[in-house]
Amino acid sequence: CNPLSLRYTDAMASLHLHGKEETHSSGVTAVGSTSSSPWGSVPWPFGGAAAHRSPNSFQHYSRSQVMVCKDERYEVSFLENEGPTPLARSKLLGALEICEAGSCFVEKGSIYGAAILMPQLARSMNWHRLLTIEAFRSFILIAVSIFLQVSLLVMLARKESVYDTFAGQMFLCDLGAGCIQGYSSRCTGPSGTEITPPRLYSFDIWTTRLFVRESLKAIFPDKQDDIDERIDPGEYGLESYYCRLLCCILFVMSMLKEGTNIIGMGKVLYYPPTRADSWLGEGSSGAEADTDRPDISITVQAEAESRDASLPEARERSSSSAKRTMKSAEDLASAANGWQDGFEEDWLDSIDLRIAGMPLMWKVINAVLILLPKILVWKLTVQTGITFLMETASISDLVVNSIALTFILSIDEMICETLTSQSTLSMLSRCKDYPLFDPEVAQLSEEDIAAKYGGEKLEEGLRFWDIIAIVFPTRLVCVVVITLYFVLSYYHQHCHLSDGGEFLPNALYAPKTSDFSFLQAIFPDSFPIETVTQPTWSMPT
Repeated sequence: CNPLSLRYTDAMASLHLHGKEETHSSGVTAVGSTSSSPWGSVPWPFGGAAAHRSPNSFQHYSRSQVMVCKDERYEVSFLENEGPTPLARSKLLGALEICEAGSCFVEKGSIYGAAILMPQLARSMNWHRLLTIEAFRSFILIAVSIFLQVSLLVMLARKESVYDTFAGQMFLCDLGAGCIQGYSSRCTGPSGTEITPPRLYSFDIWTTRLFVRESLKAIFPDKQDDIDERIDPGEYGLESYYCRLLCCILFVMSMLKEGTNIIGMGKVLYYPPTRADSWLGEGSSGAEADTDRPDISITVQAEAESRDASLPEARERSSSSAKRTMKSAEDLASAANGWQDGFEEDWLDSIDLRIAGMPLMWKVINAVLILLPKILVWKLTVQTGITFLMETASISDLVVNSIALTFILSIDEMICETLTSQSTLSMLSRCKDYPLFDPEVAQLSEEDIAAKYGGEKLEEGLRFWDIIAIVFPTRLVCVVVITLYFVLSYYHQHCHLSDGGEFLPNALYAPKTSDFSFLQAIFPDSFPIETVTQPTWSMPT
């Protein structure tokens, strides 16, 4: 093996070997032995190296690589071209605009996506019994998913709003915020004493120490002064205000993906036309699709024979390598046909599952039974999670709990993975997105692309709003706004602003009953809990 140098242009790659230049129509590189590629491993006829082909020349290779062939090191390097042409720049600009326009889609791994897709496929098949069964089953699983999610969230909200109140736990608000770090001017705890680092405890430890002191005072009433002097229960407060705020931001950030899925579902109901189009079409068959694949075995065999026609040993080695290559390519092709081994053609590859027009009745049904519950579950999850974090005083508990609640929103994915049929999962994975850009853009000629995206558009510079978008990314702004909304809602409902500018907990009123409904959990301001008239605790002055 001698050192190789690879030079690629826009159309082809040239391989220099033993001082001879050989031209190939697709990307070729040499490596140590054999390796995988989109079309399989191809033994290289010379010196045991391997040639790998890719549909797009060299798009997966770096500028330079060092390779070993028969214990010899040699280097592959790519020579830079003179720069992108105006047509290439125009195509890149058009591709970026298409990416920004995006597409609407059904969630591939969620039962919500199955509940949208399967009824439309059943409708397109005139409600055949197999697809009708899958459609009704998806709605049943949607109900199970929503029931589990809402039940868990309502139980958590009941614990914070009812059971903690019965236990005498006041809302944390900003109790002790900044007292440990020393930047707070007011460090009075719920017992009325000053909060200091050695006297700061969690609520469970603080109430236990307080219970012991009050029990001793009840047993020895004549020694109350000595007990107050010798036994210090400490105070209950927040260990780190900024850690709590940071964990709230991280929690909302983990919820943002589900929020984008909700927006995507809304796009599926809004952008496709309101008519009874078929979501099932006829695509290219497996045989037709296979003709587009480069025939590795034939190409490698022909190149090997043409290179070494004068070398008997090399011809024999090339022939055996080509035979191995043909078998490897055939094995990979048969494995790539689909999940049913032994079939000559994957039938699902020969049909076209895509998002298309939806009747108005189905848009209303999906909006009421799927989209609206998904929005309410997301809102209840974020609201309950923020309240749960705002009521957490320990730093370690804050870090753990900031991620713990995200599993509730993954229940629908778990149900889809474990309870749905294999046919539903397969059709979900094969459903094509609905493009939000003009499909005719993909059919433009090179002249039209240059006219549409070239010229002055290639010379556009940064504008004022571009700088704003750089400094304030849209998704980051959404995370901050959502966090501030739910944090301020917590302060508004459970706290009041003191003269020193700190949020302190409101007086604690015990509920009359332990009843707690879904409406009280998701709309606490509109459906307040009925409480007694006398407070069980109030902030000491």
